[in-house]
Amino acid sequence: MKIVLTRDIKGLGRMGDIVEASDGYARNFLIRQGFGRALDKISLGQIVKTAEQKQKKIEIANEKSAVAAKRLAGKTFEFSLPADEKGHLYASLKESEIIARIKVREPDIPPDARIVDYSPLKETGERLITLKNNKNFFTQLAVQIKSSQKDGKPVQKLQKQ
Repeated sequence: MKIVLTRDIKGLGRMGDIVEASDGYARNFLIRQGFGRALDKISLGQIVKTAEQKQKKIEIANEKSAVAAKRLAGKTFEFSLPADEKGHLYASLKESEIIARIKVREPDIPPDARIVDYSPLKETGERLITLKNNKNFFTQLAVQIKSSQKDGKPVQKLQKQ
């Protein structure tokens, strides 16, 4: 009997897959537990419709990623962090902090965007990084790290009153 899975089942298939199962297993377990539906014209139409909707969402996300990549290409992101007089940071700049700063400027980057071959930055200066996601989103940008201290003393920040 052919059924459409409504949930992921280890060893059988993923949600939305059409699988062949024995009649007893399909009727007595999969359909009764809500793990699948018998394949008929209605469920087949729903599968096709769902697949088309997923494909449209993927295409829209890819277009947004490409536009975001073009806007970010060659941009410089500045960070002002505490460092000693030799330029060594007291706390390294982590990937999550860089990604958060990028998302503030460009909210359309994909949620799975990561920095390629990243190791925490521990010194002041400028670094080129490559941002990518699992699909087709690649762009190169610069990270500028400056010391937030002058003459060995922390820079005083003005507070709004």
